[in-house]
Amino acid sequence: CRGSENEPNALRLIGQVLTYRKDYQKAISLQQESFEKARELDLKLDMTQALRDLAVTNLAMGNQNKAIDYFTQARDMATEFGLREDLKDIYQGLVRVYEDRHDYVKSAHYKGLLLDLKDTLYNIEFDQKMSGQLFSYEIDKKLNEIALLNTEKELQEAVLKRQKFAKNAFVVGSLMLLVIAFILLRMFRLKVKTNRILDKQKDQIENLLLNTLPSEVVRELKATGTTTPRYYESVTVLFSDFKGFTNLASDLTPIELVHLLTVFFTAYDNIIGKYGLEKIKTIGDSYMCAGGLPNPDENHIHNIIRAGLEIQEYMTQVNADRADRGLPGWELRIGIHTGPVVAGVVGEKKYAYDIWGNTVNTASRMESAGEAGRINVSRDTYELVKDRFACTYRGKISAKSIGDIDMFFVDYEIEKKEERSVEIAAT
Repeated sequence: CRGSENEPNALRLIGQVLTYRKDYQKAISLQQESFEKARELDLKLDMTQALRDLAVTNLAMGNQNKAIDYFTQARDMATEFGLREDLKDIYQGLVRVYEDRHDYVKSAHYKGLLLDLKDTLYNIEFDQKMSGQLFSYEIDKKLNEIALLNTEKELQEAVLKRQKFAKNAFVVGSLMLLVIAFILLRMFRLKVKTNRILDKQKDQIENLLLNTLPSEVVRELKATGTTTPRYYESVTVLFSDFKGFTNLASDLTPIELVHLLTVFFTAYDNIIGKYGLEKIKTIGDSYMCAGGLPNPDENHIHNIIRAGLEIQEYMTQVNADRADRGLPGWELRIGIHTGPVVAGVVGEKKYAYDIWGNTVNTASRMESAGEAGRINVSRDTYELVKDRFACTYRGKISAKSIGDIDMFFVDYEIEKKEERSVEIAAT
């Protein structure tokens, strides 16, 4: 492909392989050549990706300043030409390099930009699947209606024939009665079969809706065809995110990565379901749930803390097992904040239940300002749980677009620790 528009991409991909094999000098040479070829051909996407790969290779070599320079150039081009997927990789690279330099202010800045970008890129595969199911249901319904109309037409024609030939002979009339009885039986069986198919598809659609929306919202949609946004005075929001996700993901194939995230998020679903919490959504490696909606619950704050502690315990077990097999651990950060939100369904064709408000933004900042393996909560949440949970004050910590916030680490549930102490003393 020498001299063609495919040449820059081919050179860049070979450079990625060389970087993976730690042949950094050859990798940089090919990546620079890729950039120059792309610039000659005015290929903006290939230029941006070549700069990003140069940054990644320099970061792998420990050349942090060069990595930052290449990432910055790539960021500017990706922003200018609207290359969102590449911009996500660039932000992840900048987060990593600033964390390696212990520049947590800039790291937090790019992590915030990354979170905002993820909101516009998160996977809508499930919504597309539901839309496909709804479309299939409508097509089958129409086909069944046509079949019923055809059957009714056959019946009408048979009745007309009976009336015409009944005048001529009793035998002919009797035969027509048999024909009518046969058609009626056939129509009845077809109707029963059609109703079974429709009921099955109706159950499938309803199950899909229940996997996407709270049961109360589904009932409202079925009854009125619409939903009304609701204001909640007190809701507790939990965000989780994996530290170093880009590095962990780079060692896995896409299929392995999706499978592993499915295993983790399924375990989270089971845990929050046990405590009566509502899953809101996942964005990449981030997981979001809330307590106190759609049905208000005075115990939701304590339950969401318990769920967070149980999720961290689950990840500790996972990482212990992975360590025994010589695999890297997945370090999870959890942030929690309590306050008012507005909740409702977004869209009219592809339904998505979501929540809005400063409470959501603050909970997200609690997660990004936390530490791996810990649960980070705001003072608002701490004041509501301090009688039941032992917490460690972290001081005032700056949060993007919010300012300094008092933050606390949740250590353990006081009552459970006292129970364990009594059990140990009894033995």
